[in-house]
This record gives sequence, C-alpha cells and structure tokens, in this order.
Amino acid sequence: MSIFTILWIIPVLTAGLQATPMPNPGSSFSNSPSKITVSHVEFLGDVHSATTSVVRDLGFQGHLGPYVLLTYGDTLWTLPEDPNDSSVFRGMSSDSMALATHNPLVVIDPVIESNGYPPQFCPIKASYGEEAATCALGVTNVIETFAGQGILYFLLNHRPGGINNLRGAGVATVTLSNTYPPVPSVTRLDRTWWDGDTEPWYGDVCALRAGDYIYAYGHAKDNPYVYLTRAKWWEATQLETYEYWNGEGWQCDRLYTATLGEKESLFWQIHQGQIFWSPLFNCYMFVYCGKPVMNLRANPGFSAPSSPLYIQLTSYLSSEIFS
Repeated sequence: MSIFTILWIIPVLTAGLQATPMPNPGSSFSNSPSKITVSHVEFLGDVHSATTSVVRDLGFQGHLGPYVLLTYGDTLWTLPEDPNDSSVFRGMSSDSMALATHNPLVVIDPVIESNGYPPQFCPIKASYGEEAATCALGVTNVIETFAGQGILYFLLNHRPGGINNLRGAGVATVTLSNTYPPVPSVTRLDRTWWDGDTEPWYGDVCALRAGDYIYAYGHAKDNPYVYLTRAKWWEATQLETYEYWNGEGWQCDRLYTATLGEKESLFWQIHQGQIFWSPLFNCYMFVYCGKPVMNLRANPGFSAPSSPLYIQLTSYLSSEIFS
C-alpha cells in the first residue's frame, strides 16, 4: 500500500460571497480585501495503493481526459504487511504516478514491474549520462494540453552521496494508452531547459493552466523567492515561446538568478503545492506543504496567476509518518 495523508480543508470568507466564472488571467482587478479563515479541517486517513506497497513523498494532482493523475516525489518500497517499516532499504524511485479513484483514500498504480513496485514515472536517461544511483527527477502536476495529452515540468537533481546538485528544470510530454488501466508514456524534451545554477527552476513548485496559458512557478538557487514563466498551452513544448514575469509585466528575454530579487517574484519562503481557481472566493488559492504544516494562501483582491497570494493561513499541523 502507498501511504499519503489526505484531509478536507474548508476555508471561509467573512464577507458576502458570489460565485463568478474564472477571469481573464491576463489582467488583475482589485476589490475590497476580504478576510479568509479556515473553519474546519478533517483528517480522512492515509492513502493506500490497491496494487503495490510504497511510501511516497509530496503529491500533486493533474488530469488527462477522464483520468486524474497523481504524481509523487521519492517513492520508497515497503512490505505489504508492514508499510511503516523503514528499517530496511528495499529500493525506491525518485518519482512515481498513480491514478485516483472515487475513494480519496485509494489509488491505482497502473504499471507494476516484476519486483512488485511502480517504475520511475519521468525517466532517468542513460543517453543524457544519467543513472538512477546518482540522479533523480522531481516532478509536479501534469497539465493537459490537447485531448489526452499533457506536459509535466521536472527538476533534474544530481545527488551523488546524497548531496543535491540541481542541474536544471525542463518539460516532458505525457500521454496515456487506450488500455485500462491506462499506461503512461513520458518523454523529456531535453535534458533540461533552464540551467539550475543561473536560472529559476520553473515548474518545481507547481504549474497551472488558466485561459490561453500554462503558468510554471519555480524556486531559484540560493534565493528564497519563487518566479514565474508562461507559454500558450498549445506552444508549451517550445522553449522559445515562453515569457517571463519581471514584476511589472511579461518579457521574452530569459531571467537570470544573479539579477533577480523580490521585485520579480511572487512568493517568499514557500514549498511545493498546487494553485487552483476558487469560484466561491473569486480568487486563486495555493495549498502547499511545509514541515510539518500545510498552508493555504489566497488573495481575494486579485485574479491573475501573476498576483501575489499574500494571505497565508496554517490549516493543518501534521505528524511524521515514521521517524
């Protein structure tokens, strides 16, 4: 079984509410700020895989066609009879994918290898000089582009001896087979697109499709801020079509970490998570994990994906899965 904690989070807006359609993300508008509070958090339990036994890090939600794809970070292999036992290292992959079901506590791993565990989702490639013993790929949520097709942002980590060397971020395409359960196919478009030492790691926080654009949010080396790039959803597999948020508007020239600061950023000191549009609160909301807290950010005065989400609430204090 795979273990991942799930809970309901119910925020409340203290002012009057009126549901509205998602706005044009190309422009921001300001309303009177309203206070959002978290009124209820309900722990639902641990998420388990119906087809394997693993413990997973992180967790992101995307979709292709009718299928909800759940993507994860480090995936540690465990024993079915004792999934919490981490005393023996049995193997792992640096990322994995499972399919959601109607039960929020049960997922299906569509591909199981002969050892009984899921394979690496976004592939480590020998043709790039990579090997699983020293290289890892972090991923966030799958974004659908054309019907049944999507993209995935990844971050390449070269970590010999457990020392992280983030080489850069890139884009991969994702498709599903017509079988059931559908088998994913992931193809990296290059080793990386954005250099890890000199450019932000776009997409390593999360990605969002809104209107005509896909937005990718990313950290940067030796920098506490989060930066943003975007491309039209039908051009997101072409590096030259991306635009970069400079704090005042969008530019075609790439941004470099040496000259970046707070002005060009959207967030400060946040971890990975997911941004979504809330028609109830008429704003974008960002749920993300820290250690050991889960936070919710929102900005009811602004509706563009490039708007800072400045209202932060600690909505859940978690405990360790195991020591």
